[in-house]
Amino acid sequence: MDSGKAIEGKYKMTEQEQEPGFTEEQWEQIARHIAGESTEAEKQAIESWMAEAPGHKKTVKTYQEIWSTPLRVPPPSDIDRLWHDIRNQAGIETAEPTPVRSIGRTWLSERYLRYAAVILLVILLPFIWQYLKTIMTPEINWIRVQVSRGQQKQMTLPDGSRIRLDAGTELSYAENFRNQRMIKLSGEAFFEVHPNPDRPFSVQAGTGEIRVLGTSFNIRAWKREEAVEVVVREGRVSFARVNMETDTAPPVIILANQFSRLNRKSPPSMPKDVDISRYLGWIDQDQVFDRIRLSELLFQIERWYDIRFETGPGIDLSEELSFHLRKKALTEVLVMVTTLVNIQYRIDGKTVHLYR
Repeated sequence: MDSGKAIEGKYKMTEQEQEPGFTEEQWEQIARHIAGESTEAEKQAIESWMAEAPGHKKTVKTYQEIWSTPLRVPPPSDIDRLWHDIRNQAGIETAEPTPVRSIGRTWLSERYLRYAAVILLVILLPFIWQYLKTIMTPEINWIRVQVSRGQQKQMTLPDGSRIRLDAGTELSYAENFRNQRMIKLSGEAFFEVHPNPDRPFSVQAGTGEIRVLGTSFNIRAWKREEAVEVVVREGRVSFARVNMETDTAPPVIILANQFSRLNRKSPPSMPKDVDISRYLGWIDQDQVFDRIRLSELLFQIERWYDIRFETGPGIDLSEELSFHLRKKALTEVLVMVTTLVNIQYRIDGKTVHLYR
């Protein structure tokens, strides 16, 4: 393999990576480049890597400044001369001391000291950076909003962004929202984000994180479900797993009229074109489901009508069906569902019993 391509592959990073995260071998290769000991192929690869992002070039420039700073070592003390002066002043007569061979700085030259300093610094820098992040990151106070079952809620955030929340949804946003446009979501919500390039808008939903500048999109992320779904109506969003430090999969970019799904154990799916009206029907409580499991359909009905289902033996909750759910009278909805799966129902207050 060509050594230039190998080095370039090792240094391939995204623009979002602003803090050190290299292996010890990579740091040694950067140090050799600063010391002028890298091969021509390595030099070209690292210079290409530096041009990819301002953070890369800044990192190497910092270590080059350290390397070029002269090392000032105090002159060695002349112990023999000092002892000779004291002897003369005190009138002490002694034999001449046996000459001691000076080791000097045959191997510990200024050059190697600077090299060692760079290596030590780059090894310790990630730990120093993590510590500084911990003590410098301000504590975030969250404002919590919860929507009752059987209801929906519309709200406007301090920055002018508007949100529509479905029944049973929980949402928290940073108290200092104008400066920290951060949201936590459990449930389903439609966002119309006010544009602000200087203050990115981010939503943490389950195991996923969505980042935008200004757009409108829908997120479905119920705790009981094993996925986070994102569909974009206007603009575009970045969609990734929450913990990017341990997940090497890059984020996906979802454009208008596209959909992506994130499962608990896999990265976001490649965005695909969809009819977004099928995903936004819940806003008007008129939603079409295609191959939905019976358990998920019952959960949707529970939230919209503020009821609770009790299922008897012999009912397969994993059965899939297609269903057009409108906010009609509860009895009409129950008749349609039970007819489709060939079961019976009985209403007892806010509890609906399903049985065969």
